[in-house]
Amino acid sequence: QTALSLKRFIEGRVIEAHPGWVSSGQVGENIQAFSDFLPYAMCRASSSRGPMDDLCVVIVSEVGQADFYIGRQFSDSESDVILIYHSPGHYQCVLQSDGLPLRRRAVRKALER
Repeated sequence: QTALSLKRFIEGRVIEAHPGWVSSGQVGENIQAFSDFLPYAMCRASSSRGPMDDLCVVIVSEVGQADFYIGRQFSDSESDVILIYHSPGHYQCVLQSDGLPLRRRAVRKALER
């Protein structure tokens, strides 16, 4: 449920920036979200607070490339990090916090393994 809520939030920010993308089929309920959409949700200019403002999302691809998306309120010592593995057509959460904060240290240790 959380993943679907985040997908809808992210797509909402993309649609705000590019309303025509819905009619052209680039974004929508049955269209896969892409990591390229994350900056619309995390780096927006709005003064209102968003659910991804203090997150760092790290997406690691099957070829070992890592992309970091850092929210505008991210703090190394206090913010949570989400680590996601991407293979073609699928995004999978690698580290789960089980309701506890997942800090940058834990992500660094996981990437070093």
